[in-house]
Amino acid sequence: MIRIAIGLAAFAIMTVQASAYPSWWRGKLPGCDEPRVLNQVQRRIAYGSTRVLGYHLAIESFDAINQNAIKADGASWIDRRYCTAKAWLSNGKSSEVVYLIEATQGFAGIGYKVQSCLPRYDRWRIYDAWCRSIRP
Repeated sequence: MIRIAIGLAAFAIMTVQASAYPSWWRGKLPGCDEPRVLNQVQRRIAYGSTRVLGYHLAIESFDAINQNAIKADGASWIDRRYCTAKAWLSNGKSSEVVYLIEATQGFAGIGYKVQSCLPRYDRWRIYDAWCRSIRP
């Protein structure tokens, strides 16, 4: 009898949509232009371009930061903010940078995670052609 009750309770919890949970449980999404987000974008690009792609590029600064879309309070358990910016690189050129901020995706589900991509320099299509998989 206890197994049936536990099973019914688990089923009821699983069928509740993510939008029914309070915002404090779902996590907070920082803005596209927040320094801590831009710092993570810089670190990820520098790491990937040096250790994976062999370009030795770094982002020096950002311009024209835009939020393209936000997917929050919907049926998904993960709130997402899609951003683009113009990045000035260490080689003196500029490039579009695409990045995605996902709530509750940090270590052990605490905090947020940032994924970033330079479409022009992604020769291995890590995020598909022109960073399509991290765009809205």
